[in-house]
Amino acid sequence: MRNIGTKRQFFFNHALLDLEKTTANVQLSDKPVRREKLMTFDEVWENQKVSYPSFFYDEDVKKYRLYYCASMRKDLTKLNEQEMDEPNMRFCYAESEDGLNWVKPNLGLYDINGDFNNNVIIPAYAGNTFDNFLVYKDINPNCPPEERYKGVAYDTRGEITPRRSGMDSNRVLLYFKSADGIHFDIEPEILDIEGRFDTHNVIIWNPEDELYHIYFRDVHAGYCFDYPDEVWVRDVYHATSKDFRNWSEAEELRYQDGAPAMQMYTSGVIPYYRGDGMWIGFPARYFEHPQWIPNIDHLPALKERKDLHSAYPRCAVAFTDGGFMYSENKVDWYRFDEAYFLPGPENADNWFYGDCYLAAGMMETTNDFGERELSMIMPMAKWKRDGGFLTKYAEYYRYTMRIDGFACAHADGKGAGLLTKPFTFEGSKLEINFRTSAGGFVKVALTDEDGNVLEGFEEIRLFGDSIERPVDFTGDLTALNGKPVRMQLQMRDADVYSFKFC
Repeated sequence: MRNIGTKRQFFFNHALLDLEKTTANVQLSDKPVRREKLMTFDEVWENQKVSYPSFFYDEDVKKYRLYYCASMRKDLTKLNEQEMDEPNMRFCYAESEDGLNWVKPNLGLYDINGDFNNNVIIPAYAGNTFDNFLVYKDINPNCPPEERYKGVAYDTRGEITPRRSGMDSNRVLLYFKSADGIHFDIEPEILDIEGRFDTHNVIIWNPEDELYHIYFRDVHAGYCFDYPDEVWVRDVYHATSKDFRNWSEAEELRYQDGAPAMQMYTSGVIPYYRGDGMWIGFPARYFEHPQWIPNIDHLPALKERKDLHSAYPRCAVAFTDGGFMYSENKVDWYRFDEAYFLPGPENADNWFYGDCYLAAGMMETTNDFGERELSMIMPMAKWKRDGGFLTKYAEYYRYTMRIDGFACAHADGKGAGLLTKPFTFEGSKLEINFRTSAGGFVKVALTDEDGNVLEGFEEIRLFGDSIERPVDFTGDLTALNGKPVRMQLQMRDADVYSFKFC
């Protein structure tokens, strides 16, 4: 039986619900909304490619800190695969006091064409063909001070060796250390993990099990999308470590029965700050067409797309969007089949391979109406021609969504019901995150294990739109502390997101 104590619970969690007795539909909620542009990246050291941002709020400096990869321009119409892999990547830093107004400080650490006025924190010569940088501020109380900020990045080094997947490789994961989040040791360690690593690799220390968790890219042979033959399928793997040096044997993430085969380009895994053990992910999902098809002729930037196809075909016939998934045990995940982030209405720059690669991170903000919301950061690539020289630069935009509002249990205008599995709790108050129409409602009751409504906890009718609405039972909730109960909802034209006893 689930003992939830005072932990927030989510109505999108299939393990919480008695699905045989629930008629409400568990589904993704509203699509995130694009807001203002946060940053433009067109400095000489970042005017070709800016990718894989990660950010977090740092209490020590009272600022949001953002890290990203940047490379200087190359003519995409004249590249071959060997030239694409020439060392050209450096890692950079930006910061903000409110998450809305960002600056790229002149750090003066490394020169670009003889000029030290830049925000580079790790130079290109620190790696070979490295990419996919992520910085994590370690909350492990036993972390050595000089390793408080951990940066990981993909690189190629040494001899090509046999790998678990069957695809031989010399790809490694580099570990850069820093005491202050700015000055990193540029002679990195190589972590003892086997994988492809050619995407955003996420590291997290979990205080519940006192382990480091890593989510990284590897591949396996399989069938996916519209390919009739077996291909190398991109997927997310997971491993753990006590000390960040010695890692467990990596395993593929496991998804729910019936989840469709899908190429996972990134994981986007973060512990949800309101989740009390609930981890969520916003993976970039990858769909590559075997060849150019007529529909591609109608997509934006056809000339740029054809130029790119002649130099690097996969980049012109592959497309990406963003998903949503969640897990309570860090290995078994429920992955919704539909996209959560979409490339959006066609414009001059979207519907390309690389859409919907979210920054790793999340922040709570307040909008102009004083309403709390969640904000995430989305890079968008922009095409630019300079006398026939085809390049891409980037802009970062803020996307917002409802707090806890990634997915929900939904009832249409005809109404539906929801019943949880039995659980025990602690607390004297119940709060629920929900919304209804003016004519809709959510009726909340507590029952015993057999579904009999408990005296004093009969249906309370709610309507409105609130993140933390109290449920005003007449009974004393403390009398039920530690006793098995179920929550019963009757709903009409309503969505419910989460609840919490406190």
